[in-house]
Amino acid sequence: MIDTIVAPYTDDFPRNSEGDVVELADGRLLLVWTEFYGGWEDHDAARICARTSVDGGATWGAKRVMQENIGRLNAMSASLLRLSNGELVFFFLRKDSPGECHIVVRRSTDEGATWSDGRQVSTLPGYHVMNNARPIQLTSGRILAPVARHVEASGSSPARAFCYLSDDGGRMWRPGIGDTGFADSPAQEPGLVQLADGHVLMVIRTHLGRVYTAISA
Repeated sequence: MIDTIVAPYTDDFPRNSEGDVVELADGRLLLVWTEFYGGWEDHDAARICARTSVDGGATWGAKRVMQENIGRLNAMSASLLRLSNGELVFFFLRKDSPGECHIVVRRSTDEGATWSDGRQVSTLPGYHVMNNARPIQLTSGRILAPVARHVEASGSSPARAFCYLSDDGGRMWRPGIGDTGFADSPAQEPGLVQLADGHVLMVIRTHLGRVYTAISA
């Protein structure tokens, strides 16, 4: 068992959260996480940092900034995904206001040494929540980015869950057809897994006292 604090609490960085890790081609581990530097609440200033390990996570190299804060509030909630063609894709949230939050994706063809410019995934207006480590690639090659979309900053309209889709390795995105949710609770923090029969299972957090699931048609 390895017991290592990779991103310790400090007065300057009171919250380190929402991370993901991927194994690189040479066996190193690439870890990314949200580093808050303007407070510890969800709307405080934050950016995405990274560290790498050459020994399976026992020790870690120096911290570096993976993604500066390009939002009016923050950049947070990192996800890494290895595609079937070998490329890496890196997702994060650009949070501009309590009513506007969008998913951004960057791509790497050299094992994370360099990254493309960011491309916005979420084409609809509103506040999109995609938790860390959520996107998946289907056996067909399609990439799914599951989101909960709030359309009113007041929260009076419960969030609906759906996926943004890419069929070209994360270059172009579109919203899937249809969504799922509840009249009396937001459908929050959706996660996905592709089942053996090819259908996609979505797991949804709610305010209804239980976790719900939905199956793709």
